[in-house]
Amino acid sequence: MTEIGSQPSLRLLIVDDHADSARALSRLFRHEGHAVITAHTMTGALTLVVGQQPVDVLLSDIDLPDGDGCELLRRLRAFYGGRDVPAVALSGLGDDETVRRCREVGFRQFLLKPLTFEQVRDEVMALAGGRPSQPPLAPAAPVVIRPLGGVPAPLPVD
Repeated sequence: MTEIGSQPSLRLLIVDDHADSARALSRLFRHEGHAVITAHTMTGALTLVVGQQPVDVLLSDIDLPDGDGCELLRRLRAFYGGRDVPAVALSGLGDDETVRRCREVGFRQFLLKPLTFEQVRDEVMALAGGRPSQPPLAPAAPVVIRPLGGVPAPLPVD
């Protein structure tokens, strides 16, 4: 982690097979000064981190086309020699089994889709600071802000 002004700059790995969601999160985090690696599959994510310094936080969808976020987190930790990787699970499935599997593999937080950038950013910053902002993996009903007409809210201009 490096400092940009008074805000820490994090290396984030965002993995989501919904390209628009991954792109939006990536742009918003980059706008805040963070380095972001974005992938849409488990294999793609692992390929992109080869030869790179370790990521500070993983944000991963659970249901990926070539595996799942739980397997991705296991493989990422093995790739980093067992190093802990703070991780936030992003999922449209909030059933007890999904939450249990995420907890077992080591996801520290579980966010139920749809979600807002503020929710995600708050969890990432809490993990980077080493303290959860809410009880870990609490599958609470999310506060949903839906854009009018299904069109994503405008992104900040770089």
